[in-house]
Amino acid sequence: MTYFLNLLDQALLNFSILVGMVSLLGLTFPYRNDERPVHLVARWLLLAGASVLLLHHSITLSDGVRTDLRFLPVVLATVLGGPVYGLSVSVPMVIYRVGLGGAGVWPSYVSLVLTVLVTLLISRRRNQFQLSPWELLKSGTLISLAGNLPYLLLPGTLGVFLTTIPVKAASLLVVFVLLQTRFRLVGSFQDYRRMAFTDKLTGLNNRRQFDEDLKPGQAEPPAFLLLLDIDHFKTVNDRFGHEFGDKVLEQTAQLLRENLRHWDGAYRYGGEEFAVLLRHCTTQQAHMVAERVRGSIERQMVQRLDCLVTVSIGAVSLPGRIQPGVSLRQADDALYTAKKTGRNQVVWEETRATGAEPA
Repeated sequence: MTYFLNLLDQALLNFSILVGMVSLLGLTFPYRNDERPVHLVARWLLLAGASVLLLHHSITLSDGVRTDLRFLPVVLATVLGGPVYGLSVSVPMVIYRVGLGGAGVWPSYVSLVLTVLVTLLISRRRNQFQLSPWELLKSGTLISLAGNLPYLLLPGTLGVFLTTIPVKAASLLVVFVLLQTRFRLVGSFQDYRRMAFTDKLTGLNNRRQFDEDLKPGQAEPPAFLLLLDIDHFKTVNDRFGHEFGDKVLEQTAQLLRENLRHWDGAYRYGGEEFAVLLRHCTTQQAHMVAERVRGSIERQMVQRLDCLVTVSIGAVSLPGRIQPGVSLRQADDALYTAKKTGRNQVVWEETRATGAEPA
C-alpha cells in the first residue's frame, strides 16, 4: 500500500511540474508578433529545465528503470520549434539520465528519438493547438505508445507499459488543452490590439500607432517624416459623394503600400491626411520616395477611379533624438506651404526654411 501511495505522490508531483511549466510557458509567448531572442532562450530554458525536473522526480520501477513525464516538454518543443529544437531541449535531460545509469538508459534514448519522430509526423499533418480534445487524446496516445515501445525490450515491463501509456496520454492532453486556452487568449488580445491600432477603412495604422512609433529619444528612430493631404478632398466628396470619397481614401492607402518598403510605416493620420515614416534611407532616397508616392497617386487614380486626384506632401528629416511635437509642426508647415503654393507637390521643411531649390 505504501508503494502505491508513493507512486501516486510522485505522479501528482510530475503533473504539478507540468502545469507549472505550461503556466510559465505562456509568459514566453509575446502578445505582439515580434519574437525576440529573449523569448526563445527563456522558452528553451523552461522546457529543458522542466524535462530535467520531471526526470529527477521519476518513479523507480526496478534497478535503472524509471517512468516519468520527462518527454512531454520535448514533445511541446518539437511541436513549437521542430525536431532540432525538440532534441536540443532534451540534451540536459539526456546528460542527467546518463549520470543516473542503469538498464533503462539505452531504451530511453530510443524512446526519445521515437517520440520526436512521431510528434513531428503528427504535428506536420495537423496543428495540435487547433484539434478537439478527442483528437488531442488520440495524438497523445500515439506519441506515448511510441515513447514506451523500447521498454518492452526489458524483462518484466509489460505491466508498466500498459499502465503508463494512459497516464502519459492524459497528461499530454491536459498540457495541450491548457496551451490551446493560452493561445486563444493571446489571439484575442492581438485581434483587439489590431482593431485599436488600425484604421478600419484603409487598413493602415492609425494615429494611435503613429504616436507609438514616433516616440522621443528612440535608439533607432525613423529617418524622415512625410505628411500627405489629398488635394480638394471636400470637393471630391461634394461632387461624387462620400462613398466615392471612401474609395479615394482606400486607393491612396493602397498606393502608399505599393510604393513603400515593408519596414516603412504608413498611417491614416486623420480625415484625408496620411503620414509616412521612412526608415534606413538617405536624404536622396527619401526625396525619391516622396516624389514617387506623389506621382503614383496622380497617375494611378485616373486609371483606377477615372478621376484626377493629387496629394500635397510636407516632409522633414528627423533628428537623432526625436522631438515629435517639433517634427510634426515642421512637417505641417511644409505641407501648408505645398498647399498654398499650388498643391500636387512635395515641399521639404529644410528647403522651405532656407528658400533653396529641392535636391
